[in-house]
Amino acid sequence: MNYQIVSSTDEGRGGLIHTLGVTSFVLLAFQFFLWPGIYESRTGIIMWQGVGLGVFAGILAGAWLAVLNLFFDIKEGQGSQTTADFGHGIVAIKRDGLWGVFSAEAEELFLPFEFTFIGTLQWPGTKPKYLKLEKSGMNGLYSILEWRLVIPVQFKRIVKLNNDLCAVQGHDDRWGMFSLERDRLVMPVEYPNYKEWGSCRDFIGVPDSNDSSRKWAVFSIANQAVVTPYSYDNIQYLGNGVFTLQQGQRKRRSENNHLRFGLYIHRVDMLIEPEYTSIESFLSGLLKLQARGRIGLLSTETGKILIPVECWSLRILPDKELEVVNPSGKLIVDLGSLKAA
Repeated sequence: MNYQIVSSTDEGRGGLIHTLGVTSFVLLAFQFFLWPGIYESRTGIIMWQGVGLGVFAGILAGAWLAVLNLFFDIKEGQGSQTTADFGHGIVAIKRDGLWGVFSAEAEELFLPFEFTFIGTLQWPGTKPKYLKLEKSGMNGLYSILEWRLVIPVQFKRIVKLNNDLCAVQGHDDRWGMFSLERDRLVMPVEYPNYKEWGSCRDFIGVPDSNDSSRKWAVFSIANQAVVTPYSYDNIQYLGNGVFTLQQGQRKRRSENNHLRFGLYIHRVDMLIEPEYTSIESFLSGLLKLQARGRIGLLSTETGKILIPVECWSLRILPDKELEVVNPSGKLIVDLGSLKAA
């Protein structure tokens, strides 16, 4: 099949007209003015690019289409979408039930007609950078900007997590992680599930293979390894490589929960097994620990306990001071000095 670019001023909107026999001059002009895009004929693909044709240009284009229609029978596929515009001068075209991708810049078909689905993979507020390809039930990812296959068409599912990581599911329903920046798998496709934490790009929660009593661990993308034991019923990410590790399941309020919390601090590779009834953010770089009705403070920078877990209350005062009430009485602590300890 041959391809021809008919010059105009639109770079992007896809659309088709449906004509039977010789469509009138006026109708063709009107349709082309509203829907410039891809037209498929027996002899090839004729592509118009541009926005703002103007009425006069639209009429001239309609006249040209009328002549073409006499000889080439321009028509739309029966009852199905036959083009999809992805920007960057790239348009997907459907023929005989399969999709291919045409480039206006290169004036050629650079992905053949062999895919059952082609869509975009993009993040909110960004232009499409990747095409998601499906063939024989398997999925892959193609870079629009680099014109190359980034993720091979060999995964059952591809799920975007953030602007770098994609979760990929293999033939056996196991999951792994592919980094678009590193251009490779950064977590092997061997985990039964995964847990993401918002925009976190450095860590993924992974479970063990015990379906009846599943436990979770933390997987480090940088280390490409699990960095905590598979011992926790839930893991929450607090930011800056700090995690709370929960043992026990949260029940109804009327029941005793018996929850215990520990910590993992990646910066200093410190693991504190669950022994606290709660762990909360207190100030930047500080966590409030509670156990047996007493509270204390821990530094997320060093992993050190700055105030032992034996205080009745902690209250922030003006002038960057902290009021500490413990069994020995009340004292005032300078927050700057405390963090530097």
